[in-house]
Amino acid sequence: MRDGSRRNVGAQWRDAGASAIEYAALVGIGSILIGMLVLMMPNPVLPAVKKAICEVFGSGCEAPEYNYKPPASACVTGSDSKKVGYSITAFSVKFGQNFQFVKIKYADGSTRITIVPADYKLGAEAEIGAKAQFGKGGFGGDLGAKVEGSVNFKYGDTWVFPDDKAAGDWLDDVKWDLARKEGEKVSPGLWAFDKITGWEPRTRDPEITQWEVGAEGVFKVAAALGNLTTSTSGEKKVKDSATGLELEGKAGDAALVTTDRTGSAKDGYPKTTYTFQVKGSVKGGAKVLGYGTGGEATYLGQTRMTFDKDGRLASITWLTTQESNSSESLKNPGKKTGSGTGTGKQVTTTATTINFDDSNRAIGEKWIRDNSFMMPFQTIRNAVDQNGSVVSKDPGPNADPLDRLIYERGLVSRNVYAGDVDEFKIAAELAAEIKFGVEGGYEGETQRITGSQYLGPPQNGERTFQQWPECAKN
Repeated sequence: MRDGSRRNVGAQWRDAGASAIEYAALVGIGSILIGMLVLMMPNPVLPAVKKAICEVFGSGCEAPEYNYKPPASACVTGSDSKKVGYSITAFSVKFGQNFQFVKIKYADGSTRITIVPADYKLGAEAEIGAKAQFGKGGFGGDLGAKVEGSVNFKYGDTWVFPDDKAAGDWLDDVKWDLARKEGEKVSPGLWAFDKITGWEPRTRDPEITQWEVGAEGVFKVAAALGNLTTSTSGEKKVKDSATGLELEGKAGDAALVTTDRTGSAKDGYPKTTYTFQVKGSVKGGAKVLGYGTGGEATYLGQTRMTFDKDGRLASITWLTTQESNSSESLKNPGKKTGSGTGTGKQVTTTATTINFDDSNRAIGEKWIRDNSFMMPFQTIRNAVDQNGSVVSKDPGPNADPLDRLIYERGLVSRNVYAGDVDEFKIAAELAAEIKFGVEGGYEGETQRITGSQYLGPPQNGERTFQQWPECAKN
């Protein structure tokens, strides 16, 4: 009986061993067949097959290929801007306010509307040296230079919409709300009625808010030509004929704080972005009897650091914007003037973004700590060099960790826009002795994308720009 039991148990072990060997053989053959299948599989089907193999066999589960193409939601396809404002100069002190409305469209179909109800400027201006006068007979000119300095403060709100129609419907409501709020300022009766009835605007709270504080300096050199006249006291003056030359240079910086509530708490919202910005421009022009032409080049650089709701570094973006334009203008001579300007411009923007998570956040935090004093100079470099923040060649294994991260994981885009600007100003010099005058104006600007590229994946030790049709087609 015992011998029979031993034989039965031995047979069971042999059967089990054979089954295990057979199973192993089947798995091995299956793996070979699956491997051959993967090698022969067309590219469009391959990702799905790899995912299925990963789920069933637990192999082939390597990280998905990194997508170097920025999302369509990051592509601005066009914008429309309208701004009205005024400035008053008294005793060489200038202050003013602007109201601006901006509508921005994105490649994913969404639209954003920004309203800047507060845009204040306080500054001073002064002439450098005495004016030089030249001329002979009845014709001559004045040559002079002037500097201006100002402190600026802006506050803006942004609303986000899924499409242009939703933005248009909301805008109709906003127009009535703004008109009524302005009406309250001039009509005590309307103000009292709204307070008694509890009237509230129908517009929702903005998804994005932004504060900006900045400073700007301006240097101007001008030569005015006209007829020489002599006053009863013997003083010679050049009569304004809206003829002459002008050269202007600007430079300034600003700090911006932006709060973004467009996402959910699980994705780290609301997020806060701190931006350091530098901007400079050079402009020149000439007029003959009021009609003139000119040109301007503008350079802007930004360094943006975004943190999530828990204060963790989420991303760093370096932005370069370069503009060049040519303009035609018309101005009537005299102390009470009106002028109109039409400008065609080309705008190129280059953006480099690094997104951080727990695996690489320490690299970004260390860069911020180590570059807190150098950041303004780096931003200036980026303003004048559109490739300043781009790492397109393999920096090598011993490179700075952030440079290495930008090369391996940086999202880089470069867009080109064509724009038109229409500007109209009226001004009056009421008392030249105390430098008292007023100026008001309107400016409208449109921009439309004409070309778009992004920096592709590393190949043979470098990354090259490739067409971004999802952005440019809009």
